[in-house]
Amino acid sequence: MIGIRTSGAERPYPFQVEVSNAQIIVCHVGRVYDSLSGGVYGVSSQNSWPAGQNKITHRGLQKAQAYNKTELAYFPKSVKTNSAKIYYKGSPSLAGRGKATTSNATNEVGIHGYVAWPRTGPQHEYIILHYIRDTDNPDTNKWCISAVEEADISESDIVIAYIANGETVRQIWRSDVCAPDGGDGGGGNGGDTSQPHPFQIVKDEGFDTFHVSEGTVNNSPAGYPSTGLNNVTVWLQTYPTVAIIITNEGLATDENQAFLRIGRISHIPNGTGYTTKIYQYIRNSLWLERFKCGDDPAQYWYSQI
Repeated sequence: MIGIRTSGAERPYPFQVEVSNAQIIVCHVGRVYDSLSGGVYGVSSQNSWPAGQNKITHRGLQKAQAYNKTELAYFPKSVKTNSAKIYYKGSPSLAGRGKATTSNATNEVGIHGYVAWPRTGPQHEYIILHYIRDTDNPDTNKWCISAVEEADISESDIVIAYIANGETVRQIWRSDVCAPDGGDGGGGNGGDTSQPHPFQIVKDEGFDTFHVSEGTVNNSPAGYPSTGLNNVTVWLQTYPTVAIIITNEGLATDENQAFLRIGRISHIPNGTGYTTKIYQYIRNSLWLERFKCGDDPAQYWYSQI
């Protein structure tokens, strides 16, 4: 009998979540590009791929006999990923449920590049990527990954996946994360125009006005022309129509309509003028899926494009 060597297993995409061996939930952690966090906490490292998928060595090409064929020998090698370190609560081998905090986010995602939770947990839960503020470094993000229930999700959190009954995974996020220098979703900035992106809130230079750059939801565009600066929240209506709404009131998602916060503006007198901060939550065009089953509440799922 002759064995035929085939290619290795398909590599997961960034932050892919899966139920492994019906026992644990695994997230193959991607990269978070945040130079400030990396400067304070260091950057993560990860082992090169297993020998079955890669034949990369740190001492050049070497030969080894396997299955009566000459192959490249494999030597494990840890490499920097240029990603900020990502932390989680729990034990070094298994993460604990609940949101990671300054006091309990003590474990770093290791050199194998994944984090795991026991499969048995709440009936429905979410895997989220979020950051916390260290009291010793209040201006720096400490990035964490957590398994939480819906009530624990904050506006600035990135929802990676939704898990039903510890079995069915609905992937929402599948790309690396880039935190632009000069302001993030939590700290606010004066109107960053150095890295244009969809749905960007931009303060008009020389005027007490701002506008919202055009983006799309399911390829339907929406933008907002210049309007006056106030303490307002900028909303994106995603269903049944696509529109940008500026208001100082909350907008609730229900069976008939859905909203997402694009960001908010803080425009406060400071004695000599005004201090303006823009908090940006969405930086991508989106693809929306609406799911309605019988009498159950409608659910809305988003992916960045």
